[in-house]
Parts: sequence; C-alpha cells; structure tokens
Amino acid sequence: MKNTVRIIAALLCAVQLLFLVSCADPTPPVIEDTTVADTVIIPETTVAPETTAAPETTAVPETTAAPETTVVPETTAAPETTAAPETTATPETTAAPETTVAPETTAAPETTAAPETTAAPETTAAPETTAAPETTAAPETTAVPETTVAPVTTEAPETTVPLPELVEAPKDGTLLYYENFDGIEAKNESDLFAKLGWKKFNKAQGAPTNATAKLSLKEYYGGKALYITNNSPDISDAGDCYYTLIPGEKFKYFSDGSYTVQYDLKYTEASSNSRYINIITDYGGAFFNSFHLRNGGYANNQYYLAGKWYNYEDASYSVKGNSTSKTSKASAAYLLLNKYYDGTQLLSGIDLSVRYTVDAEKGVCAYVRINSSGYANSGKWIAISEIKAGGKANVLPDNEFGGGAVVLKVGGKQNGYIDNIKIWTGTGDEPAADAVPYLNGARCHSYTERNGEAVCVLCGISYSSSIEREWLLSLAPEYGAGSYSEKLYMAGASALDGNFPYEKDSRMQIISSTDEEEFADYLERLDATPALKRESYRESGKNLYASYRFTEGANKGKRVYAYYFGAEKTARVVEELAPSVSAEEFGYTYTKKSGETTEFYQYGLSSNKGYGMLYIIKLADNSVILLDGGSYQHFDATESANLMKLLQEITGVSSAEKIRVSAWIITHGHQDHLSGLCLFFNRYGSRFVIERMISNMPSVYSTNGTIVTFRNDYEKLFTYLPKATPVNNIKYYKMHTGEILNIGEVEMEMVYTHEDLTNVRTAESLIDGDFNNTCSTFILRFDGAQILITGDINKPAMNVIIKNQRDVIRDMTAVQTAHHLLNDIGTVYTTARAKTVFVPGPDGRLTRDTLQKNLHKILKQYAGDEIYLQGVATTGFEVRDGKLVKIYEEKALGTKYTDWSW
Repeated sequence: MKNTVRIIAALLCAVQLLFLVSCADPTPPVIEDTTVADTVIIPETTVAPETTAAPETTAVPETTAAPETTVVPETTAAPETTAAPETTATPETTAAPETTVAPETTAAPETTAAPETTAAPETTAAPETTAAPETTAAPETTAVPETTVAPVTTEAPETTVPLPELVEAPKDGTLLYYENFDGIEAKNESDLFAKLGWKKFNKAQGAPTNATAKLSLKEYYGGKALYITNNSPDISDAGDCYYTLIPGEKFKYFSDGSYTVQYDLKYTEASSNSRYINIITDYGGAFFNSFHLRNGGYANNQYYLAGKWYNYEDASYSVKGNSTSKTSKASAAYLLLNKYYDGTQLLSGIDLSVRYTVDAEKGVCAYVRINSSGYANSGKWIAISEIKAGGKANVLPDNEFGGGAVVLKVGGKQNGYIDNIKIWTGTGDEPAADAVPYLNGARCHSYTERNGEAVCVLCGISYSSSIEREWLLSLAPEYGAGSYSEKLYMAGASALDGNFPYEKDSRMQIISSTDEEEFADYLERLDATPALKRESYRESGKNLYASYRFTEGANKGKRVYAYYFGAEKTARVVEELAPSVSAEEFGYTYTKKSGETTEFYQYGLSSNKGYGMLYIIKLADNSVILLDGGSYQHFDATESANLMKLLQEITGVSSAEKIRVSAWIITHGHQDHLSGLCLFFNRYGSRFVIERMISNMPSVYSTNGTIVTFRNDYEKLFTYLPKATPVNNIKYYKMHTGEILNIGEVEMEMVYTHEDLTNVRTAESLIDGDFNNTCSTFILRFDGAQILITGDINKPAMNVIIKNQRDVIRDMTAVQTAHHLLNDIGTVYTTARAKTVFVPGPDGRLTRDTLQKNLHKILKQYAGDEIYLQGVATTGFEVRDGKLVKIYEEKALGTKYTDWSW
C-alpha cells in the first residue's frame, strides 16, 4: 500500500514540476563536482558489543537454530506526531545509483560511471572425492632364515573427514533482509522486539550508555513505519542507542564481501542539527562502518576502529557532503536541496532514502534520494560520498576486528521514522519487490565453497575449524592437546607506547579440556624451543605458572607466559610481542637495616569530589610505591601541595632532592584511579624519578566495545607521563596471573587479570559490560603482612578468583574493598577474613544502602572497628606482630571543586 501511494505521488510530482525533473528517475544523470574536502577524524560515542559465551564444541558441528531473540523491557510508545507525513515518490525497485547532475551547472557534465556491479561469483563445484588408496598386494612369501624377525605390519592411512554437503552461495543481487513493518502487530516495545527478532544493547551488554529511545509502530503512507523517540522531555538521559537487526554470526559471511544497505528515513524533532539515525554495518565492537547523514545537511562516511573515527574519503574519492565542506556546494544540503548549510535542521520533515554500498575491493560509497516532492533533485540518487573512476579507496579488506552485525543506531536526541530496510548482496540494482529475503529461516551451518574451503554461508566459520581448531600464535609452539580457542584474545600493550601499535599488542590463545600432565608436556616443548629460555616456574595449589623469554635472534626480549588453572582444566599462552625485561631484571630486593621501616598509607581523598583511590607504600630505602592515583577532581593546586608535603615528610627527602618512585602500580584504566596523579606530576614532575610501572591493561583492539571505550584514558596517561619523567627511563612490566615481583622488601603476587575472564571457545572477553572487571587483583606482602588489593572488580571477576585462587586469598591481614564498597564481592571478604579493612570511599559509605550495610556487617565480623574510610582521613600503618598498627592520621583535605580537568 505504501508503494502504491508513493507511485501516485510521483505522478502528481511530475505534473507539479512541469516535467523538468522526474520524481522517480531510476537512472539519473551524472553529478560533477571537483570539490575535495580534507579528511577529518570525528570523535564519536563508541559502541560496546554484547559478549556471548558460546558453548564449547569439539565434535563436528550439529545444525543449530538461529539465536533466540532476547526480550527487552517494555517501553512506552513514542508520542504521535501532529503533522501528517508528506506524500513521497519511492520507486519499488531502483537501479544501482548513477552519479547525478550538479545543481546550477552550465556546461554539460561529464559522465562518471556508476559503481560497478560485482559479477555473481562462479559456482565452484564441490571438490572431487579423493579415491581411497589402492590396496597394495601382499609381498610374495620368501624363505627366510629362522632367526629373521617377521616383517612389521604397516598401519593403514588415517581416514580424512569427508567434506560436508555444499550449497550454492547467494549471487549478487540476492535480497538478504527486508523489513517494512506493515504486517506487525505489537502490544508494546518488548513484543515489537520479539516479533522483529531485534536485540537492544544496554550497559549490561557492553554499550557505553543504556538505550534510551522509545520505539513504536506508526501509520505511514498507508502502511506502518518504525517511529523512534529519543528527544523528549521524559527522556532526561538520552544518548546514543544501538539495536541489533542481524547478529554478526548470521551476517559475517556476507559482511566479508560486497553488499548494499538501503532504508527510508524521515527526521522530525531533534536537540540539534548534528543528530541522526542510521544503520551501521560490520559491527564487532572495535570496528564498524557508519554513514552519518546529519539533520543539518552534512554527512560523514567513516569507519570506527579501536576507539577512533576515520574517514573513508581520501584522494580517491569525489568527496561530497563531508563536514569540512558543509558550507559549500559540496555539502549534502546543497547537493540534495540546492540550499546552503545554515545551521538549522534542513533535512527535518523531508522524506529521504539512504543507500550505502560496501564493495570489498573498491570501497564504501553513500547515496541519498529525496522522496518528498518540490525539490530540484527529488527522486534522484545523489552521490554524497563516491569513489572516483579508477580510484582506490581506503578499505580494510582483511578486517579482523569487524563482527559482521547490522545495527540500528540512534545518534543522540533525534526523533524520526525509518522504513523499508533492505539489504542485498553486491552493489548493483535493488532486488525485485517480490524477492524472498534469503536470511529468513536460514540455518547454521550451511556450507559453500570459498577460497578452496568449505565455509558456512551464515557465520563464516570453516568446516575444518569447526572440527579441529587451529593453533594461531606465531612465536610459541603448538600446545598439542586439549581444544584450542577459535581466535586469539587481544591481550593489550606490553610496553609504554602511547601509539598502541597493533603489531606489538599481546596475544593469548586459550586451551580447554587439558590437564596438568599435558601442560607439563607443553612446558617441555617450550624448553626445547631454540632461543627461548625459561625464566620462572611455580606451582600454587592446582595452578601452574611459567615464564619464558627469547634471548637472541629477531625475537630477542619477547616473552611467552603460560599458565594452567586446575579447577577449570584450562591453559592460557600469552605472547608479548614488545620486548621487555624479565621479572628478576625488572624488580629489585632490599634488606632492611636496623631502624628502617615499611609503611602503608591510605591517602585521604575528599568526600565531596567523587570517587578515587590512592595508596602509598614508603619503603625502607625511602623510595615509594604508588598504587593508583585518584581522580583529577581531588587534585587542585592546594591538594597537590598537600600530597607533596606528605611524601617529603614520610621519605625525609629534602626539597633539593628527587623522590624515587620505585613503582607506580595501576589496577585499571578508569580516570578516578590514575588522573589525579597525572595532574600532580604535571605540577611536581621535576621533583620525582619514576623508575617502574606495573599494570595489565586490556587491548584497545579488543572486540569488546566496553574495553575499547576507555582508550582515551590510556592516551591521556601517556601524555602526562613525559611531563614527569623521561618515559624511556621507565621500566614497564605487564604482570600476568601467578607472577611474583619484588620491589624492595615488598613482594607482589598477581591473583587475577582480565586475561582470566575470557570465553575458552571464542576468546571473547566476559567482563559483562563492566570495565571494572578488567582490574588487576593482587596481594602485597611485607613484614609478614598480606594486603589484598581488589581494585574495582565485580562479581564476574570474583567468581573466577574464588574458583581458581580461593586458597591464595585466605586469611589476609588487610583487604581493600572493591569499587569504593559499591560492588558485592562478599565471598572474597568472607574468604579473606581480614583484620583490617580499607574503604576507598567517602564518609557515610558504610551505611549508604542495604548492600553497603550487609557488606559492612561481613567485614566487621573479622575486622571489628579496624575499618578505615579514605574520604575521612589519610591513615598510615606499620606491621607489628603480624598486625597493621596505625601510626599516622590526618583529616582529608577538601577544597571546592571548580571544574578543572586533566
């Protein structure tokens, strides 16, 4: 019905325009515009993928059903709009867009070829079945001496696994997905999502913000369309929203090739002219494609990679509509409306169609068509971002970060309609209106031949890897037992390099269904690897840990760390590709002399400035260990001077000397644990020498969007460090679970890192949308005391610790409560049974709500009144007779926060 109405409207439009412009011209003339905008990087809110724990499979995969639809919470329908939508002319089936005539062009435009239609791939026949080896006739019997041993029987060759039945892959022009919302009746948003098969991303699934938009169906041109409300007085916290239309496991095969996405769009109310609604593709957390058509009449054709945005447009593109050219004739506003960008919402209320083509070899292009009547270019596909003839685009043909999902994004406070969502293979003509969507009812796994291998048409997994997974690490020898993870886990930087080079990012492969004996065999294999030297080995309960380093050759300095969890029967092998020193070379030991002391301080951070965490250990040699760093809000000039005064006091170092920071330990990358000291060092860096840094940060190349989101905090850390000390003089150590380091007389044992919380089959992070689960957890030992540092961990990390390290964390002298006593890790507290408790939180934290009261009750039964709040005071301790005894107390200094930042 919607298409019929639009056809009638097209005829009326033709009369109205006196035959000057066709409203539904499927083959528009060519545009000519030589304006080229500079490439820009536009900051954008990152997307966090949902981490799904796939079941481990070792046998040949059975046919599995499509993933179940997750029902989202019921949401009130979006408010009705008062203005009736304009009648539009939308052809049911249109050809691939050609480039169009530029407005006000006097000379006859040159014709630019339309984006080539990729030819349908030839069908490759299934590989011929190799005939069984011929039976060799038995040798003739000959007389042999009686003492001759009987001939050995040769074993029959191993039987190879037969290939699965192959299916024909969809050819170019195959309709993969179509939704026009017309046949759907939904009682509420939850029912709507269930019927659409869509899925909402919230913080719990890894998104940076909760999806705040309200989605409902509305009457639209005689049918229905999806109406999105995200700009409304009753949505106070509106932000970017993400909804999965097609999950990555169902679209990955097609996202690796060429495809087209098309949809109708109409913007209504918005908070500003920079807001938008779009469909993003190849979404996998650390990477996705995105064409933003902003309601003010400018656009960006970009991809997102590891926390940053990059334009596809370069010298090979005829760049149009980019934000840098938004005030010129190259702007989307002028190309579409023949109007100059004026800062208003020029596209609001206009019926549009967007066509987004992804050519795996040539690049990514974007076209827009005005469907509303009365505009010079109504009915024509206008090239907003297109490759020049013969140009080579900025593409990622072997993108290992993309997850393949197709996602609806609401770019902030924007209301509007979206309708007639179509996706097809190739970049050619739109499929016929009566085409049946290929993905509807399709099953995993259906195999086709691709590059000489049987590959599932839907999820892209190869038949061979579904039977036997591959060893993927490049330096470490193959494990040789158990079941390997399908992919490598990107484990993060192993050197102080603010550029985060991908080729130096650590990698980890996980081995499940293994045992202690097989792990011991693997260590022997490592021992036998040329130039690889074992540097440490230890056993702790059922767990085994070993460290190796290359001592010569091209890989000199690179490390291999292997560890085994007996409770899980899993092994993990980590390759550090940036050269580093050994634990022994990194640390140092110091023997106390008479009268020298080791002191532990919980530094007071004012209650009225939010959360933060900072601990100081004064070593016997008068150097200090700094643990985390508080928030920038806690460190104005007055408070920075107060910390400087304390450090001089406890070390006895004069103002003419530099204070040695023997080690700066950072639990994780949240700003309230590192930005305070960054500001402090910005003021007093010349007074310090930072000798070492210890952490285990996750990768900015993670497929988990929650992890990638915090790249900005890492980068800021690296901009401040050079202001404090020459970075090249700092030794850095990426400490893995089970390792022990010595810093002076203090011993540090790592109990948990983000590497432990990974899916053994997919190697995906299982932090459950909470970056706090990337915290390192460790024990500090000195003078017979044991202090458990938990950072900000939450329950997923707690469960791993309890499963694998329960005996290690028993009977602690002291414990630091997790996440400022916000997170319920009560099992850790009942296991630790600490006699002293440190709470990095403000006054009143112990009675904040029911959870805090319950946690306080647990802690108090072991510690009594020895519970110290960071927001109240700076408190210092020594160890006497195995207990922490308070030797220092000074009220936390708190000045008014006046919006300084870092």
